[in-house]
Amino acid sequence: ALLKGVSGSGKTAVVINRAIRLASKYTDEEVLILTLNKPLAKMIEDLVDSASEELNNLSVMSLWSFCVQQLAIIEPDASRQYEDETSHSSEDIHEMWHEFYNHEISVDDTDGMFHVHQSLLRNNIFPSDYISEEFDFIRSALPLEKRSDYLNMVREGRSTNWLQEHYRESILKGLSRWERKMKSAAVIDYLGLTSRLHHFIDQIKPTYRSILVDEMQDFGTLELAIVRKFIKEDDNDLFLTGDIAQRVLTKQHNHLAAGINIKGRSFEIRQNYRN
Repeated sequence: ALLKGVSGSGKTAVVINRAIRLASKYTDEEVLILTLNKPLAKMIEDLVDSASEELNNLSVMSLWSFCVQQLAIIEPDASRQYEDETSHSSEDIHEMWHEFYNHEISVDDTDGMFHVHQSLLRNNIFPSDYISEEFDFIRSALPLEKRSDYLNMVREGRSTNWLQEHYRESILKGLSRWERKMKSAAVIDYLGLTSRLHHFIDQIKPTYRSILVDEMQDFGTLELAIVRKFIKEDDNDLFLTGDIAQRVLTKQHNHLAAGINIKGRSFEIRQNYRN
């Protein structure tokens, strides 16, 4: 089921109470609350602890922690790669990006992103942010082996439609170089983690009875596909809640492409109770 609601409508409260009820109903099976934001995951965990008795089968995780946990099972020797700071300094992913981007646009060649950068400037678009968001859009929509589909895909939700095939080729090559740079520095971001876990999607078996996703608008198509694989189709299997209008991340968000069919089980809360 999908529950949509405006900010302050109580969606998170619904998730918490529903999770507690399901964990009490399915006492011998695991129930998971999942959200993208680490501080929100901690807040939900504290609220669950204060609102319920001991429920050993109910856990709360950020998507980052969840992916790291699952990859540690699949690739136990690769855990040192799953950090958001470089292993040799305190340089974080954002600092690395600016260094990488400034180098990319300084080289005027057919493989580089110099011409994409110049074209964005002519259209009064801030290039560094736009290209970073385009990378996120690609990685949220397509696994590595299908990246070439980007050359002709409909970029739904992206405001600039002039990005034709010759520019898209440069974007794909730039993305490949950016991922190699992160790997060489043993650093990774959210979409790098989910892309890596999606690489093993055929090995994933259902391990949870129910998964409840808060702020689902921040989950991309590949992330939702991963969530779908961790539960078998059954009553009370998957509960999504959020509000597309509150989306702040540039990702493709397609339920059907992720293997999730709401089938009319969509509800909406229009009242803001917080204010």
